[in-house]
Amino acid sequence: MITTVIWLAATACATFGVIYLGIWSKQRYRLEYLLFAIGALSVATMAVFESLGMHATTPAEYGTILRWGHVAAWGAIVVVAWFVHLYLHAGRRWLLWTITALRTLVVILSFVFPPNINYREILSIRQISVFGETLSVVQGIPNPWMLVAQLSLVLALVFCADVMVTVWRRGDRRRAVTVAGTTTFYFIANIAMAILIFWGFISWPFTLSIFFTVVIVAMGFELSSDLRRTVDLARALDDSVITLHEREEQLALSATVAEIGIWMTSLDGTTISADDKWCELFEFEPTQSITFEKFLQKIHPDDRKDVETAVTTMLNDGEEYGEEYGEEYRVLTGNGDIRWISSRGKVGYVDGKPGFVRRVSIDITKRKSAELAVHELSSRLIDAQETERIRLARELHDDLSQSLAILSINLDVLAKETIGNQVVKGQIDHLSSDLERLSSDVHRMAHELHPAKLQLGLESALRGFCREIAAARKFKVDFEAKDIPRSLPNDIALCLYRVAQESLQNVGKHSGASLATVLVSADETGINLSICDNGNGFDPEGAEAKGSLGMISMSERIRSVKGTLAIASTIGLGTKIEAHIPFTSKT
Repeated sequence: MITTVIWLAATACATFGVIYLGIWSKQRYRLEYLLFAIGALSVATMAVFESLGMHATTPAEYGTILRWGHVAAWGAIVVVAWFVHLYLHAGRRWLLWTITALRTLVVILSFVFPPNINYREILSIRQISVFGETLSVVQGIPNPWMLVAQLSLVLALVFCADVMVTVWRRGDRRRAVTVAGTTTFYFIANIAMAILIFWGFISWPFTLSIFFTVVIVAMGFELSSDLRRTVDLARALDDSVITLHEREEQLALSATVAEIGIWMTSLDGTTISADDKWCELFEFEPTQSITFEKFLQKIHPDDRKDVETAVTTMLNDGEEYGEEYGEEYRVLTGNGDIRWISSRGKVGYVDGKPGFVRRVSIDITKRKSAELAVHELSSRLIDAQETERIRLARELHDDLSQSLAILSINLDVLAKETIGNQVVKGQIDHLSSDLERLSSDVHRMAHELHPAKLQLGLESALRGFCREIAAARKFKVDFEAKDIPRSLPNDIALCLYRVAQESLQNVGKHSGASLATVLVSADETGINLSICDNGNGFDPEGAEAKGSLGMISMSERIRSVKGTLAIASTIGLGTKIEAHIPFTSKT
């Protein structure tokens, strides 16, 4: 029965060894597979020698079997110890080399001493019955040099125990038990059996291969788990590659349909790759060598500096690495036309350091043309509106105001003629008062439609309007002007006046404010207008705000003079409107 178990162990170990030898032949970089294969084949060989020793008939035969058995034991002990060290990345290397040296010395001494390192002399072979099977056991005089072999086993036990503790503390407790733990168990059994048999405490054949088979099976289980995980990762990688390829195809198709060009450059501006669409947008040949300087030459001179500054800042400022940037600029085509391009770019990393820049570009010429058409229409509507305002203001001033003045004179004459009739005179005085108020309203409306004071300067016109609306709407308006040029272009002055007019009228109608502050100033960049109030505030992103004709009108007016408008408001905390128009005074 024992012989059968040993042969089964030999078969199992040999099978493991052949399988992993084949796996290693396809993955040569996995040295642990080779060590495990050699260790498993060595244990199988050791099992064969143990089986032969159980049926030896002479001392000489037994001595020879035991001598060659130490060769197989060298492979089983040393190679497996190195496998444990390499596979678990633990264990003291100096101790491992000491074990290797001692086991090598054991093999040498086994061939130096006759019959071997275990016995100085084999006295006899006797037969014993184990589970109904007759087996051979030896009786002889122990060789003191056998302590070298036993010392190597003790050191191997210490080495494996140290590995087990290290791996356990590292948190990989399953491997600590299945690999280092079973190996430790084997060396404990090996030492115990060697002491009991060689020093004559028991009569029993060597069956160490049975214990070692448990170690090989445990190690094989772990390696099989690794292989299974590797296969799963390989499948996942294949799936990822397929998915990535599909996404690349979808991206390429989307880029083609959307007419998006992709350009990748190194940090020094040398082109890494550019697709056909990008080359088409910038009129480069697909095979042409493209540098950043050549790219800049394609950009409209008025936009070239801004694009160069944006890209250079992104590349040179370490805090900007990895941040996306975007810009819109014009490109000069070969036939002299203008092509509008919208680009976005981002720095890519190689080994944790900025290594390249990826850009995507799209032709937005049609969109820009539509925007310019809309802006032009808005400007024309604004001009038409101002023309109509001037006409109405003139009619109010020249016709209606004159008619009201004549009517007022006639009422005064009539009042003098009816001095004796106090009732009629009172009615006439009441009508004169109403007529005077109506005339004042007409005059104010004419002024709002077309402020004649703008001819005297923006500051004077705004100061007068602030005074008038404060009186009409019953809230305080603080006005301040700083460094306003004596003369401003009519379109800029009128734009700022209309923005202030619309803003203050909204304050009076909707905000419930008690105080508004108007500040108009000039600096080296242009003219600035700020209107603040302490009213109810509103949501600038709300539907009502977005659909407000007043807001739209202010935005279009500011855009028509290439300015910017910012509106900040919080419900319950008031509103602040800021406008900036680029302007450089030459006076």
